[in-house]
Amino acid sequence: MPGTKTIPPLSLDVPFLRIAVLKQTAAAYVTLSWRNLASLTIDIPMTGIYSILRQATQLIYCFLHLWDDGQA
Repeated sequence: MPGTKTIPPLSLDVPFLRIAVLKQTAAAYVTLSWRNLASLTIDIPMTGIYSILRQATQLIYCFLHLWDDGQA
């Protein structure tokens, strides 16, 4: 599609990050050290949250905004 930009995935090495707030676009393209997070607020399709929650074993606070992306 003309004028559409493709955003490459971004993997961040931030081992001391404890709080993350990811909105819809960022959640689809960012990979963090999920296991170190104590607080997570994320806006993501239901199919994308499973692997994140499996890795986020240190969570104390978690707010999820999930939707059906039709890939279930």
